Amino acid sequence: MEPTNKRNFAPVRALERGLALLQDLSLYKGAHPQQIARRLELPRPTVVRLLETLEGLGFVERSPSDGSWYPTLYVRSLSDGYNDEAWVRECAAPEIERLGKQILWPVDLHTLQNDMMLVRESTHRTSPFSIQHGLVGTRLPILHTSSGRAYLAFCPDEEREAILDRLAQNPANQAALAGDRRHITKQIAATRQQGYGLRSGELIRATNSLSVPVHAKGRVQAVVTVVWFVSALPVAEGVRRFLEQARECAARIAQKCEAFPDMTMRYRRENSNSTD
Repeated sequence: MEPTNKRNFAPVRALERGLALLQDLSLYKGAHPQQIARRLELPRPTVVRLLETLEGLGFVERSPSDGSWYPTLYVRSLSDGYNDEAWVRECAAPEIERLGKQILWPVDLHTLQNDMMLVRESTHRTSPFSIQHGLVGTRLPILHTSSGRAYLAFCPDEEREAILDRLAQNPANQAALAGDRRHITKQIAATRQQGYGLRSGELIRATNSLSVPVHAKGRVQAVVTVVWFVSALPVAEGVRRFLEQARECAARIAQKCEAFPDMTMRYRRENSNSTD
């Protein structure tokens, strides 16, 4: 229905601004107050007050990893235009933050997106042992990361073969390694046997990492990754210290995901090339 210009009363300016802010957050999939203020041409203090008001009502929340604001699941009570990335913030972000506080080393959440591993949440910003910041949104090569190895090891066989076929056909995207199926098969078998993905000084030589899959709704929904310095801990010691806690974190995320709607549709939207 088209809006009408006929009004019996003066518009409630605060309500107009609040709804405009919710539309802005949904359109841009999260933002900082200064970005919202610029786009809506509002003073930053006004935007902050609106955000805090909407937070108190349960409509928005602040990401613990980068400080940006997002609409929550409760927005679905207003419309169908809900951002399906909310499962990361509501199911995973609190658990990633919790694990990061326990171990102090950086913790990431990765998901598959078009044959790459996408950093969806991270404690790099708050970890005292991180030299990298602003990683959320970064895409990483699936074959050279512990998260990618964990995903490939525990995803369905048909999906894995389809991913490797596409990578092998793209010279700019890990083609040489993807074409070595004997090496990949051996690596996947080892990852399955140990139950986690491992990266030792590859891609980023200064760090090691281990990754644990998050199984929910009948598939791997995400991967929890712990990163530490090569110079601080040998691989075996890092695994000994962090593996069980990472598994517990993944299990808590999985439990929340089971109760979250539309997880399967989210996967299909993000991976339109996949066979599943």
